[in-house]
Amino acid sequence: LNLVDKEIRGVTAATPVLQETTVAGYTNHTLIGNRLSRLRFYDQAVNELRIWPWAVQALAMYWNVKPRLENNILYIGDKEIKLDHNGDLWLDYPLHKPGVTFLHEYAGITAAMVLNLYEGEIYGLEDLDEDEIKNYLVQAVPSKKAETARQNQPEVKATWNRYRNRYLTSSRINNGVKFIKDNFEILDSVEKDFGVSKYYIASIIGCETNYGNYLGTYNPLDTIFTRAFDPKSTYWQKQLIELFILSKLYNFDPKSIKSSWSGALGLGQFIPSSYNAYGVDYDEDGKVDMYNSRKDGIASVANYLKANGWQKSSTAVLEVDVSKKYQDLEDEDISALELPFNLNNFRTKISANDLVKQGFDIEKDFAEKISPLLVYEQGKTKLYLGFDNFRVITKYNRSSKYALAVHQLALEISKRFDE
Repeated sequence: LNLVDKEIRGVTAATPVLQETTVAGYTNHTLIGNRLSRLRFYDQAVNELRIWPWAVQALAMYWNVKPRLENNILYIGDKEIKLDHNGDLWLDYPLHKPGVTFLHEYAGITAAMVLNLYEGEIYGLEDLDEDEIKNYLVQAVPSKKAETARQNQPEVKATWNRYRNRYLTSSRINNGVKFIKDNFEILDSVEKDFGVSKYYIASIIGCETNYGNYLGTYNPLDTIFTRAFDPKSTYWQKQLIELFILSKLYNFDPKSIKSSWSGALGLGQFIPSSYNAYGVDYDEDGKVDMYNSRKDGIASVANYLKANGWQKSSTAVLEVDVSKKYQDLEDEDISALELPFNLNNFRTKISANDLVKQGFDIEKDFAEKISPLLVYEQGKTKLYLGFDNFRVITKYNRSSKYALAVHQLALEISKRFDE
């Protein structure tokens, strides 16, 4: 670190909050071995230029005090810390336990949390104050179990046939019929109000929570905190703030309510930002309760689909015949195909003519773009065409397997309900 013409050169960047709070600062923090750490202070920097090490600025912000350095003693609030003859502060700390990756386990609230999360206005959310956020954060514990679950998701690892068999079971279909019968008036009303088929609503709820019978074994505070701790994960940091707002608004305890491994909540498994954005108080009791109100849970699923582009009476998926060229292909064969577009990817949007050019027998054109799904299912190669409503379902879960399973379960529930 060098002071050149009252400018600091070679300084690491601070967080946006700290940069807005102080004119300048510097980092000079050196790890000595694996237990000692040195933080050096420069008299000219702190006394003439009022430039402090970022760590001191962060602590001073947290305690809402002004730091000062006099006679080689650092004062932060009522704390007095004597420096050595070189102006260095030496820190001695115990070794981390093997496998520990979160300093929070030792330090409670972290500097990153203070600087990046406690300022709610970063996300335009002024509903929370420092003490409220701190009270939530001190309860959070990283969840290794949730991290393990994240790395073993069936949408990624399972074949289509195995994935399908997980959802397309007789019991889940029968429970879907029962769910519709038990909640028919609500579903019928919601379908009229939002234009979303009751069968697709029931199917999503069936896939997400087995019709409300399984809301998860995690708590959203720990699971979301685990992912938010990654400095690059601004998305999950936002979800953490959204969870705090949600908890304050509806008097939820984020440590005790149930969630999925990713912190998804309630009957339809909404992440906190979706809960706040798309949740519907359909029973008009003054709050959105996706845990205890069937009306709110069902209407919120429908509202999410509608808001993301669901078109009433439009086809989501259509099964078509497979041409001889593509018959008798199993999963490995399908993966090995070389085509100018990606199969089984909801981001693919092509025309029927694009498929015809590659030897698929498509007898008619379609107004909507197609996401082609060529899968090995129950011993046969099958071809499905995904349309706009199919892609809307992937907004709920970013997986073509998921959207196709939701569609097929909706069809099976519909058939059995009409029998």
